[in-house]
Amino acid sequence: MKILLLFALIVTFTMVRRNTAAQKAVEPEYLSVFFFLEDSGILKPLERQTPESKIKVKGLGFGGGEGYLQIVGEQSPVRFKSNTKFEFVVLVASQQTDPMSFIQLFSFEKTKGIRRLMMAKVGSMGMSSKNVTNQNAVSFNAAKYGTSSFKISPASELKPGEYCLITANSMTAFCFGVASIST
Repeated sequence: MKILLLFALIVTFTMVRRNTAAQKAVEPEYLSVFFFLEDSGILKPLERQTPESKIKVKGLGFGGGEGYLQIVGEQSPVRFKSNTKFEFVVLVASQQTDPMSFIQLFSFEKTKGIRRLMMAKVGSMGMSSKNVTNQNAVSFNAAKYGTSSFKISPASELKPGEYCLITANSMTAFCFGVASIST
């Protein structure tokens, strides 16, 4: 009887350990690289782009200007339906740093075959300037994920359009598009 009880305890302990190991979160291999987290736990890569910085002046600069980042191509090849449960994972140097201080989610404006993110506007003759980056910022929630990553999810439903995730210490944008359910 004691041997049977001991055997049952060993089997139960082994099964619990295997189950715990199987549930271990899969994390990205490299720092600051974002992935879409599928329901199955698989990490799906996002489109990786380095935005080009552009300045557009009006009337030789006397009419003001705009500074923006742009990516050639009107839409990302990575597409999701608008009813998708959006969760992204990024490996970070430390989970002790507030993710809201260095991770950003933006929506792009689509125009003439490019995606662009307006950064700043300058008034006529340079009299005033305004940082307008936050106009395209998308609110998100962040939670620790695994041992060295964060899981990012939009605070509200993403509307059809083009989006990117970036970290403050990287010039790389991780892009994706959201299509309406009927598309």
